[in-house]
Amino acid sequence: MPSEPPTNTLSRDRPALIAAGISVGLAVLKFAGWGITGSSALLAAAVDSATDVVVSLLSAWSVRAADAPPDKDHPYGHGKLEHMASLGQALLLLGSAFAVLSSVIRRGGESAPLTSPYLGIGIAVVGVITPTLLARFLTKRGAELHSPATEADGAHYASDYWVNAGVIVAFVSDMWLGWKMVDNIIAVIISVAILRLAALTGATALRGLMDEQIGSDHLNVVDGIIKSHHPDVRGYHDLLSRRSGPNRFIQFHMEIDATLSFRDAHRLVETVSAAISEAIPYAQVTIHADPWPLEDDDLEAPKVRLE
Repeated sequence: MPSEPPTNTLSRDRPALIAAGISVGLAVLKFAGWGITGSSALLAAAVDSATDVVVSLLSAWSVRAADAPPDKDHPYGHGKLEHMASLGQALLLLGSAFAVLSSVIRRGGESAPLTSPYLGIGIAVVGVITPTLLARFLTKRGAELHSPATEADGAHYASDYWVNAGVIVAFVSDMWLGWKMVDNIIAVIISVAILRLAALTGATALRGLMDEQIGSDHLNVVDGIIKSHHPDVRGYHDLLSRRSGPNRFIQFHMEIDATLSFRDAHRLVETVSAAISEAIPYAQVTIHADPWPLEDDDLEAPKVRLE
């Protein structure tokens, strides 16, 4: 028995659309700042913000597409689109990191003189504050909406704090200490940080695509609900689970006292299924009822016995 699907898909993709709109403004601001100051670190931050725009739009599309109801060709829904979008985000991050690194390499590692340092610092401060607030918003909304793509988007924006803090360090080092190479060094560090984020985002996406089981907290909820229906429920086995976007698929064999009537056993299965669906958002539960005691006591599957 599945939980009720979201009735307003716009509410799930709105956070990503908000992020995309803000990122457009940040990208334009940083590219303009790079054109004026000549800072490689600010260029790296600008490329990162431009990537944010594409990533957030991809996230918004995937969330909306994943909320489409199951159909004939996709009876389990379209939730894996969110994991695929997260993988796409990782590839975009990878590309943006290499673009910045290639820019530094083309100049032979030589740092161009920086101009208008206070303007550059001001842009970087805006770049520190805005993504930090945006990351908190996306992370919170991603958890509430059970959206892997939105959560991945939030993780990406959280890393922007260090990206823009590095830009400030580059300008301060050049202006007050005369360390010209710091600008290129910061650009390389930013690129490496983006590469690390790409690896983490890609790994998370692959776990979803590979049908990783749901979290232990949810598995404990399932275990507790089943045990709460003892003694009619005498045990369970073959508990399998996986996540697809916001959906959690849960299935298991539940051992029911054989003295119960067929009607009562069916009602018990429905009650347990409904309780799990209510406790775990977007859960789709399948329960196979087995009589207890089992006729084949040599069943190899591990069993959970309730005494």
